[in-house]
Amino acid sequence: MMNNRFLLKVVMVCVSSICAPSIFAVQFGFRQIDSIPVGCAGNDGSIVIQVNSNPERDIEYSVREEKSANPVVQLNNGTFTGLSAGNYIVSAEDRTTMENVTALINISPPIPLGITTTLIGHVSQRGRNDGFISVAVRGGKGERTYFLNGVPSQSPNFNNLPAGDYNVTVRSADFTQQGCNVDFVSVTIVQP
Repeated sequence: MMNNRFLLKVVMVCVSSICAPSIFAVQFGFRQIDSIPVGCAGNDGSIVIQVNSNPERDIEYSVREEKSANPVVQLNNGTFTGLSAGNYIVSAEDRTTMENVTALINISPPIPLGITTTLIGHVSQRGRNDGFISVAVRGGKGERTYFLNGVPSQSPNFNNLPAGDYNVTVRSADFTQQGCNVDFVSVTIVQP
């Protein structure tokens, strides 16, 4: 059952240096709920809850896994971290009016980092350095770093290459958490 009590918000409205108070009804409820997916560590997801409420009131926030009976409860702090992938029931309650709202939120599992496409440009003439390698990547979490034979780059494109064998490696920002989210491909650039 929905509780339709409203909070009143008084703001000063000014037009051409003439100001007067205006009253707006603010219904208690979720303003925004964000879920941040987990990385390869598996327990670094988070949920951030914001509500429409009188800022002077205490709000009790809670998050629990859908299949769990044990919520994590926090007063006046709607940020929950260290969560695993899965469905969560999130709640917020105005401790003064006892109004509450509940929603079901999903934290996505990690998308494994992977090189999906490798483009190779072979050298145009014997002895030239006009070969190239370009990779397209999906998954991982955060900024990616690319390596060509161990040399780091922020770009997935490697140009002006002579004929030879190359290893392209990509790591995402969460690589250091558990040594995961890394992929590589071996490439040979040939010359005519």
